Amino acid sequence: MSSEYFLSRSELIKWVNDLLALNVQKVEEFHTGAVHCQLMDAVHPGRVPMGKVNFTARQPYEIVSNYKVLQKSFDLLKVDKPVDVQKLMKGKYQDNLEFLQWMKGYFDKNFSGQEYDAVARRAGSKGGAAAFGEGGGGGGGAAEGGRPQSRGAKSATGGAGRVPLASRNSPTKGGGRQPRRVPAKPASSAALAAAEAKVKQMTEENLEMKLAVDGLERERDFYFGKLRDIEILCQDPKVTEQSCSELVGTIQKILYATEEDFVSPEGEGGDGAGEEI
Repeated sequence: MSSEYFLSRSELIKWVNDLLALNVQKVEEFHTGAVHCQLMDAVHPGRVPMGKVNFTARQPYEIVSNYKVLQKSFDLLKVDKPVDVQKLMKGKYQDNLEFLQWMKGYFDKNFSGQEYDAVARRAGSKGGAAAFGEGGGGGGGAAEGGRPQSRGAKSATGGAGRVPLASRNSPTKGGGRQPRRVPAKPASSAALAAAEAKVKQMTEENLEMKLAVDGLERERDFYFGKLRDIEILCQDPKVTEQSCSELVGTIQKILYATEEDFVSPEGEGGDGAGEEI
């Protein structure tokens, strides 16, 4: 097992906060998929459309949208990693920890060491300017143990002499000023209804696909069972004592058997027997 799977949750959270200048407190906070999108953007700058990432995602359709961005980046970069959205979006500790461990391993294997301005890249995302309180852990160069960090000291606006955005938004020691939260605008009822309809449609399509897969698996097991019965029959020493006609008859009973009973092929064509099955 790779070394990243032995890292504790505190080590992983510290790594993310240092790299992306965030202030994540719990593993469960990664369930929206937004941070995973930016981790991929850190490894492959410009390959992830950060403008489509929503750091304030709360509703299921918003979270699913983030994971679509992540999955598309996987497809674009030919990353063979299934993303179980249904499990991750529930916010359970173990599922999100394991996926974060995998992201750490992918980062360590593919990050080329380039400088990455996490705050500036996140500024164009929805809620990215104040994501998770944006801790000021990021600095230029590499972190402890040779791990790269984001350039938290660079302002997203690029203005000379301005305090870095990460520093302005991070809580100060000794009861200093907390980051100001801008209230999010409520979504229009029409947009909300459209999103809910889309989620319902996707849920129904997913159910239909599951039923189709279950049917195919059942049919596969049915025919495999027939082949297995014939194989066992041919390995039986008593078969050599049977006449050819008796053996053929036994095999025919196996081939034309339904799940409940046998259907005799006598007097029926091949097509008719197939319909009985």
